[in-house]
Amino acid sequence: MKTSSDVFAVTQDNNIIYTGSRAGIVQRFDSRITSTKGDRIFNDPRTTQNNSVTNLKIFYDWQLLTSNIDGSLAMFDLRFPSNRTPIMSFTGNINTYITKTPIAVDPHEQFLFAAGQDRRIRLWSLRTGGPPLLSPASVFQKPFEDPVRALQVVEEQEGVLGLWATSGAALHKYNLGQTMEEEFEGMER
Repeated sequence: MKTSSDVFAVTQDNNIIYTGSRAGIVQRFDSRITSTKGDRIFNDPRTTQNNSVTNLKIFYDWQLLTSNIDGSLAMFDLRFPSNRTPIMSFTGNINTYITKTPIAVDPHEQFLFAAGQDRRIRLWSLRTGGPPLLSPASVFQKPFEDPVRALQVVEEQEGVLGLWATSGAALHKYNLGQTMEEEFEGMER
């Protein structure tokens, strides 16, 4: 499978493979076809030039989350790949040059966590695009001493979520409490 630029991100949904490139292009390949150059989707040369795609994740079987080197995060509808307008944008993440800033989504696909170049973790609602008001806000306000290199959200037990973050030589764990959806019900902006 040939792409037109260095590939920084890959995700797969059954036989369909999506790649994100240094050139800011997302391409779609069908692994059942042996010789394919892929279809370019979600690229607009006016907005993606020099904005490398660094992460790709599929949600709800029809949404594609992209993270770019400029810190922007956006959700696109895979059912309409010719529509280059995101269905949701997540603002506030900071990055200028790191090619793999970590992102994570909770197991229920309700919340998005992203670590920025400023050594902070930010949180957004995947339903509204806006950040929810957090009771453990101090966890997300204080910068880490070193850059955050990995994030993972896990369900520790039924309805109790935990966030793992690595920074330097340290592994940090944050208890996010009961199911965040219930905890933050009605608190989203």
